[in-house]
Amino acid sequence: MDGKLDFPLHGSSLQLVKHSGVALDYILKIKFGCVASFDGVDFENETSFSLKKKPVAPEKRCEFNISSGVTLSVWKGDLTAFPADAVVNAANECLQHHGGLARALSDAGGPRINQESSAYIKKHGPLTTGEAVALDAGLLQNKMIIHAVGPELSINPTQKEVEQAGPLLEMAIRSILDIVQEHRLVNVAIPAISSGLFHYPVRECAETIVSAVKNYYESSSGQKRFPKEICLVNHDDPTVKEIERACRQMFSPHQTRSYSQATASKNKGPDMPSFSVQTGKICLTLKKGNIEEQKTDVIVNTASQDRSLLIGQISKAIFRKAGPEMQKEINEAVMTNYIICTKPYRLQCKQVFHTFCPDKRSDEASARILHASVLDCLWTAVANKHKSIAFPAIGTGALGFSKRESAMIMLDAVAGFSHKCPCDLDVHFVIYPSDYGTFQAFQEQITLSQETPSHHFSLGKTKK
Repeated sequence: MDGKLDFPLHGSSLQLVKHSGVALDYILKIKFGCVASFDGVDFENETSFSLKKKPVAPEKRCEFNISSGVTLSVWKGDLTAFPADAVVNAANECLQHHGGLARALSDAGGPRINQESSAYIKKHGPLTTGEAVALDAGLLQNKMIIHAVGPELSINPTQKEVEQAGPLLEMAIRSILDIVQEHRLVNVAIPAISSGLFHYPVRECAETIVSAVKNYYESSSGQKRFPKEICLVNHDDPTVKEIERACRQMFSPHQTRSYSQATASKNKGPDMPSFSVQTGKICLTLKKGNIEEQKTDVIVNTASQDRSLLIGQISKAIFRKAGPEMQKEINEAVMTNYIICTKPYRLQCKQVFHTFCPDKRSDEASARILHASVLDCLWTAVANKHKSIAFPAIGTGALGFSKRESAMIMLDAVAGFSHKCPCDLDVHFVIYPSDYGTFQAFQEQITLSQETPSHHFSLGKTKK
């Protein structure tokens, strides 16, 4: 929205403008799309304001190797002069480059940028949030400019609004990386999309972008050709530091991570114990890991009563990995008994079973429903001729069950099912890596069950 604001300058603010007017003008332009004019100010270097900003050599802060061989690097630099095959523009849906980074790239690239953008919109119509398109880079040194539309939030977004925007930002990153793959680019420079004029909080923006890039290449092992480097480039120190923090957190196994940040971890090695027992034709394995990264035939999700996949840590992690198509399918699906079955989309399984257990504190039947839901998942897996199924610890979060209660109910359901199971089935209880309390509760219940004749569990193997 066009507008004008006048700010009186005096004291320290006047001295700041006199000394750093050029830098302030540049920051206001590239970050917020504002044009500053200073009236009645005698600058300490009067000629500097009429000169173009001198190009600053990009500074690499850190780099990390993704398992696929792609390097993810963090840079402080000017995207209008960054040496990469492609540079990414944080665009709006109509590719109108009026402010922020879009304006800076358009100015540096010359009229060709706007001409190409207008021609594309005239022919194809506006982009949607999450989409990206590669067009001519004009006078920029890059082979192409990738215009990507990230989510736009309110000025002071709520936590719910940020959570809802996360999958859309991930989609935009995937769209960019799809273009990189399609054109076989060696490298690409990506800014913190949506963090400026679109009001996405920088910290959450950094985490989402880093997670999306890491997930993309760690789940694309079948590709024959990858880019050499993905460069996360921003010009301001606060954003650069947040990107670097997110990378170090994501790529360091010894640091605390949120559920969504850890989605791409491989979770293999001595710090990921597993504990297996045999009961009838069932091999039950207790392990640490991320449920959305499992490669079993079936992954079980614990979803909210209103079917929103954006509620609950497990559900959100599955949704972010699978993509928005899953939400559309679950909204239109018909529930069978206690579960809804959907396609896996980008998950590495054959089906996803969504359970809908009520809150223990508001529904006396919640324990019975949890037990029945686990049984329903097991019988459905066998009916569909699946050989393996992975469960999270259902009920230990917002549903109000204690860790011990969840372990007892789920284990009892598996034990009861094992007496009637007609074929071999691998059942995995997958506990989030840092949730030692839940892992211990499940391990204790499995150990106790070996002493219960009705369960007939026999010790398989323990890995430490």
